[in-house]
Amino acid sequence: MTNFPYQSAFNNWLKVERKLALNTTIRIDNAVSHFWNHYITNSNKEAILKNINQSTINDYLDFLEQHEQLKKSTINKYLSYIRTYFTFLYNHSLISHYPLLNIKGRHYSRQHTYKIDWMSHLSDIINLPNLQAETKLLLICISLGFKPDEILRLRFTTLISKTNSKVIKSYLKKCKNKRENKNPYVFETPDGRPYMSQQNIERHIMMDRDFLSMKLTLRSLRRSFIYSIIMKNYSDDDLLKRLKISKASLVNYRKNLIYFVKTEPFKLTTIETKKASI
Repeated sequence: MTNFPYQSAFNNWLKVERKLALNTTIRIDNAVSHFWNHYITNSNKEAILKNINQSTINDYLDFLEQHEQLKKSTINKYLSYIRTYFTFLYNHSLISHYPLLNIKGRHYSRQHTYKIDWMSHLSDIINLPNLQAETKLLLICISLGFKPDEILRLRFTTLISKTNSKVIKSYLKKCKNKRENKNPYVFETPDGRPYMSQQNIERHIMMDRDFLSMKLTLRSLRRSFIYSIIMKNYSDDDLLKRLKISKASLVNYRKNLIYFVKTEPFKLTTIETKKASI
């Protein structure tokens, strides 16, 4: 991707002044880079900052929705990241106009549906031949309680030590033995470095979304795991320990189950039917 204007200064501002986490800074940088590359590819004028206006931003948001087919909530995240960039430029007198003044995010419903209890079917899921290895590994990571930001730095030995399932442990050892390193990252680049962002994982597993009939983003899977556990008969202390969340978060998840969240049981028969038709 082409570098966007003041990229180094912007990233330094995010880190030093805003004190954002590295993963957040990377997501913002990726979003602004994506916007800038779309802009220089499609602009009818010289692709410079002063030629970016409200129409430029709206055209990009339409592109995300119509061509990239992103969810409205995801589009709003992109908009938020781009807004952060132009706020930086304007506040540091690097631009004389603020093109997002009248730009509003996409409206979307807060009602979400999550598939629950897929964890109990993992032994069968990992034996599906047409499923991406990255998808199987991610489901295992989530099922063992690892949070999205922990998964990026997770190594096989740690993951193997956390499961008591002989089937899953055997599968993980086979995956580990295919790597060159003795203790490789679960999700790593060909040269052995960990993936830099969650989007790197999600790009690899997107094609399995329809096959499993459920959302396969790290955040969505983490929440489906949380709602699966919350709906079981555990004490609050057990839930807090198992889910690694605060009491306030537990209250919030329970509130969401009442007002905003619909759950559906994960059905193994759906997988078996699709498997038989392949």
